[in-house]
Amino acid sequence: AGVDYTMNNKNTIGIMANGNYNDIKGTNTSRNIIHNFNTDNTDSILKSDQTIKGHTNSFNLNLLNGLPCNKPYSITVTPTCGSTTCPPKSILVKFDCPPPVCPCAGNVTIDQSAVNITTQNNTSNANPVSTATTSFTLTSSMPVSEVRMLIEEFRLTTTAGNDNCILCRNKPQTWASINSATLSGAINQIPLSLPPAEKDMREWGWSLGPRGNTPTVLNNTLTLNLGIPGVTGLNCCTLKAEVCVKFIIRDAKCCETEVMKCFTFNLQ
Repeated sequence: AGVDYTMNNKNTIGIMANGNYNDIKGTNTSRNIIHNFNTDNTDSILKSDQTIKGHTNSFNLNLLNGLPCNKPYSITVTPTCGSTTCPPKSILVKFDCPPPVCPCAGNVTIDQSAVNITTQNNTSNANPVSTATTSFTLTSSMPVSEVRMLIEEFRLTTTAGNDNCILCRNKPQTWASINSATLSGAINQIPLSLPPAEKDMREWGWSLGPRGNTPTVLNNTLTLNLGIPGVTGLNCCTLKAEVCVKFIIRDAKCCETEVMKCFTFNLQ
């Protein structure tokens, strides 16, 4: 059974109730013959009578249609037990509205160019720092107000030789620290100087438009130079490095899109 109540031209309360009632009764008579274990003769007979009585009740109540959320509701149930009407019970219900979904739209694509490596070995420098240079082309279908870049991960492994090929002089600057980064067409770029060996620059950002107030559609090139470990200069040693860069693109509606770009290269 169900009923709909129209509150106004936008909201309707619908209530549906269904249930079932089962009355189970039955009798059963059983006989069990008990034998003597040694003689296998019947010693006695056990007769038992069983009477089964039971009641099964179930009740479901469903609220249908669109109830306004963030408002309290009261559901009152008056059960009947046989011919007796039981006291009513009220159940308080409140439906919390989910947080609004950000109306993000549009697409962001990031394409990477080749990686150029310039190595420095420990024969000419006590703290060698190699460099990796690459560029990314950022495009968007929506106006963008801000671009942020983070060096998310850096890994270094040995692919030829042994662990001695990895120099112990691994200063923080060689952990894929940002040496320089520029984004064409971006305003408010802060000049980035080469960090000292003990510094590790992991994040950088740009605003699009004067003070970020005039978002523009991206079709820009980001050039990145990273500090990476020095090498031994031995032909028998080859290192493999992996760098993961996270780009966070914020559009004019403050919606953010994250894009992860990972790339590998060899050091020798």
